[in-house]
Amino acid sequence: MNSAFDSAWGIVKMPFVPGSVRIGELEEGDENYEDRQNYLADFYDPVDDKTRVMNIRPTWKRRPKDKPTRSYGRLFGGGSSPQGTVVSMPLDEDELREPEQLFGMDQQVPFGYFYRNSNLDRLFTPEHLRRRGIGTGIVDAMQEYREKVLGIPTGKEADEGGWNQISPDSDDMQTEDMFRFWHKRGYMPSLVYPRNQGGTTGDEQYYASAIGRLHNSPLPRWDVQGPNTEPFEVAWERALRYGQYQLGGDKERSDIHYLCDQESTRIAQEYAHVFPELADEPYEMADKLLDEGIIGADDYHVDGHYSCSCWAGHPWYEHEGENMELHEQKKPLFPNSWGYKNLFDDEGGFIG
Repeated sequence: MNSAFDSAWGIVKMPFVPGSVRIGELEEGDENYEDRQNYLADFYDPVDDKTRVMNIRPTWKRRPKDKPTRSYGRLFGGGSSPQGTVVSMPLDEDELREPEQLFGMDQQVPFGYFYRNSNLDRLFTPEHLRRRGIGTGIVDAMQEYREKVLGIPTGKEADEGGWNQISPDSDDMQTEDMFRFWHKRGYMPSLVYPRNQGGTTGDEQYYASAIGRLHNSPLPRWDVQGPNTEPFEVAWERALRYGQYQLGGDKERSDIHYLCDQESTRIAQEYAHVFPELADEPYEMADKLLDEGIIGADDYHVDGHYSCSCWAGHPWYEHEGENMELHEQKKPLFPNSWGYKNLFDDEGGFIG
């Protein structure tokens, strides 16, 4: 961070220019959609030392005669869209870079989509324009638009619990900087883990998150505003650590499914002479062998049957017919699955 940047931030506390939300273009609708009144807002860029204009566009509203749809089509170029608002920041031609792949599409300009004007569902800033407050400016512009145009109180008149504050909604695609932004506003997820690694242009890592309340934890839910009582770095380290339980648990489950699949194939080959017509269908073969009493439940590995011994020790191992002694012995084989279960299960202890 250079001195010019530091100086600019010392003068401009909020990149979004308060009070700048104003009426913009009125777009004519058609036989299916009503006219759309757009709005504008200003953002002061402390790096380039210039004021950028943001477009605030409500999603198209269908005329009453038409049925509503949940399609995202018109929001991104065709069809209709759910209720909400898109706040975007146009860029000059020389500021555009190669598109970045995010949300299943090529993205080039900063934008935020606010589902039902309440939850920030998607937010994107091109990599070369990050860390100058654009994401924060988009959210702040939407906040003023909600209060000034939509009449939603956001100050002292807001509902208790922060219902009238914009809250996070996207649980798949956010950067560490975005989580830091939400932390300042009183939101912090219970766990995060890397998402879409290598699938986006640039070096930024995106993370998925979970909103559930940790067992016996004083921490707020991800969808409930704080205040947070600990530094971001502490909360972030814990969320990453807990996120590894989910990733590790998925790997443990995948490995055991593979083992069961191998066993079902072996059994099908071993008993191919009994039901030759099912020699190439290990799942059907296992079903038939079990129905005929030729194999027992512990040999039944189709789709990772929970009562077979290879699943013993797993948190979701079935109680019926299980060997509890074997079950307890094999618990250490699934440390991540048990760690994740104990985070959220009321019967498990909170892992601090």
